[in-house]
Amino acid sequence: MSNFLKFIKNNSASILALTVSTLTLFIYVRQTNILAEQTRASLWPYVKIDYEASNAETFPHINTFYITVNNSGTGPAIVERVVLKVNGIEIANWDDFFEKLSIPFDLVKYSNNSLWDRVIMPGETIKFIDFSNDFELMNYLYPEHFDNLEIAICYKSVYDEYWTVIVKGFGGNEHVIERHKSKKCVLKASTYFL
Repeated sequence: MSNFLKFIKNNSASILALTVSTLTLFIYVRQTNILAEQTRASLWPYVKIDYEASNAETFPHINTFYITVNNSGTGPAIVERVVLKVNGIEIANWDDFFEKLSIPFDLVKYSNNSLWDRVIMPGETIKFIDFSNDFELMNYLYPEHFDNLEIAICYKSVYDEYWTVIVKGFGGNEHVIERHKSKKCVLKASTYFL
């Protein structure tokens, strides 16, 4: 009998134990990876951008218009960047928005919340902008200027997984939603909305 076969015969229990231990280690590592993936997935944020335009008592004019940002996911959404465009032009803030559109009103009334560098908790809804207090302004902007409005938000999870949601068209004609997942924030602009 050769030396190799003799070695196998004399050490078969040790070889079997080593093989079982190696397979067990492989299974534990795989289970740990699966558990880590499940943990990350259980804390995924899911940011939605939506709007409400109502004309219940003032048809054909609207008497309510606001844009909301909601996290309907299971984990917090950490907002990294926000880009707002109207007619393809990047806007720095709401005053810039009114200036770029040459709003003919001396005093505009609106309320807003900043999204820049903000954490949106699961189930939380933020009124990003609300024009409901200015009937004249709402009806000047709606639907034409809101149809040409685009909002993009780059956000991440607590595990540094990134998503970008882009919504185009808030005037009722065409509401386009794009969503992308990435390893880092890919939202690039020369002007970020504050």
